[in-house]
Amino acid sequence: MTIAGIRLWRMTTGVGVGLAAAVCSWAALNNTVNNNGIPDAVLTAIVLGFFVVGFVFGLFEIGRIAGISLIGITGGLAFGTRVVILRPGLLVPGVNLFFADWVVVALFGALGGAFIVSQKTQRAGILVGSASVGTFFIALGIDLILNRQSGMSRGLRFLFDRNASHALVRLKKVFSFLSSVPTDFKQDIIGGGYTPTLRTQITIAVSLGLTPLLAFFQHCAFKQPFSRKRPESQKIQLPDFLVEDPDAQGRSSRRQTFLDNLWSGAQTIKAVATRQHSRFSL
Repeated sequence: MTIAGIRLWRMTTGVGVGLAAAVCSWAALNNTVNNNGIPDAVLTAIVLGFFVVGFVFGLFEIGRIAGISLIGITGGLAFGTRVVILRPGLLVPGVNLFFADWVVVALFGALGGAFIVSQKTQRAGILVGSASVGTFFIALGIDLILNRQSGMSRGLRFLFDRNASHALVRLKKVFSFLSSVPTDFKQDIIGGGYTPTLRTQITIAVSLGLTPLLAFFQHCAFKQPFSRKRPESQKIQLPDFLVEDPDAQGRSSRRQTFLDNLWSGAQTIKAVATRQHSRFSL
């Protein structure tokens, strides 16, 4: 994704759908569980399951438009999230201004999606979106090695886990009526806050700076269109003389047509004749 997202085509659309499904499932589970929570292994398995299903869906032609759209949106969200967690206490500090940080993230996501809508900027949206997703996970992996759970990972939890539906926020309301607060709660996300180390800030800043550079590198390295579908004239058809049974030939032809439509979205005769093109035609 970081250096060849525009070239991977189906892999890129698969990542777009899979990543969106994984993030949504993770956020939904984290904000609907009780105080006991879900074991990490179970949560990881569920999120990975959503990613795999979304990834497979994005591989097929039926998920192509969704994949292209979501790679732009998730790329924008990945960029905006890093901007927000770059400084201590998030970009807009303060409990009462928590929503402002999410407004910033949402604006970047909307901007990434807007690039995909227009055919003139769609290639740029895919380039930047795929590079942004790639650099986000590379930065997160490097930071986890250097700082473990106290760096970028803590910033993400500080951003995601402070909404009114989260169990930690509900516990904070309970503890506000008590004279003493448990020590482990003070050290948690709500009580401990977010203060990234210099290494974390450098890692995030470098990943942000590399995103447009790597997008431009992909643009220069891969001049071909994003879509890698072969023209109808190049698709291999089974010769008639190799099929002895006419009924078997008919069944084979229908099966091939169905699979071809499912995988590559073969155009109908009417669409070809009228030269109808999708907005998502890259």
